[in-house]
Amino acid sequence: MASELGTFDLLYSIEVAEHMEKGQHEHVVAVFAALSRKGTKLIFGAATPGQAGTGHIGMRPVKQWAELWEAGGFVRHAEETQLVKQTVETYNHKKNVQVFYYGGKA
Repeated sequence: MASELGTFDLLYSIEVAEHMEKGQHEHVVAVFAALSRKGTKLIFGAATPGQAGTGHIGMRPVKQWAELWEAGGFVRHAEETQLVKQTVETYNHKKNVQVFYYGGKA
């Protein structure tokens, strides 16, 4: 799936995906993969079960979110994830944020 928009160096999605049904999550990953080239950085965070908020219909544990992105060709970068967690101020962002790099579909 090639993107007519081209590819990007950075993709950023914070506290959005939980507002979509779980059945749509793989489609979101596919769209992001289509907008990526090898090395594209993704900063991602989404609500986990039990997190308060309005319209949370597709929450997953952090590990499940990571597995979903990894299945789509993204590789989690543990060191950068920790750096971002130290930088953000909002509790939910500290809890949920992860950093990935696109490595291509296996």
